[in-house]
Amino acid sequence: MISANFQQLANFIWSVADLLRGLRLLKRYVAEGKDAERNRQRMDQIRASYIGYLDPVTLVPRSKLSLNRNNDDYYQRYLVPLEGHLPQRGFPASVHAMRKAFEWFERRLRDYVKSSADPGPRHGHRAIY
Repeated sequence: MISANFQQLANFIWSVADLLRGLRLLKRYVAEGKDAERNRQRMDQIRASYIGYLDPVTLVPRSKLSLNRNNDDYYQRYLVPLEGHLPQRGFPASVHAMRKAFEWFERRLRDYVKSSADPGPRHGHRAIY
């Protein structure tokens, strides 16, 4: 029973990390001007629905999830705000594993999006949105 609950929790945490990676990729697309307004809307909606909210006064992201004492600070400081550079030194091994997994999945997601990019509507075809 305990191991099943742990597995569900682990799957949930990885799902949140996957969402953050996707958000970081959308943030990069917004910065590059790739369908910036729609990607910003996507990013805002995903963040509000699953990750947390952006504090309107301080403009600091507030997460719905908190991790254990060893990993929460890194998660709240660097992953939730979608920082461009993730620090690598002076952290426990579990934080390094979290950062490496985050970066690995982000690369895979970026490669997948590049390889399956839709060239847009072709002549005579209508786009369906």
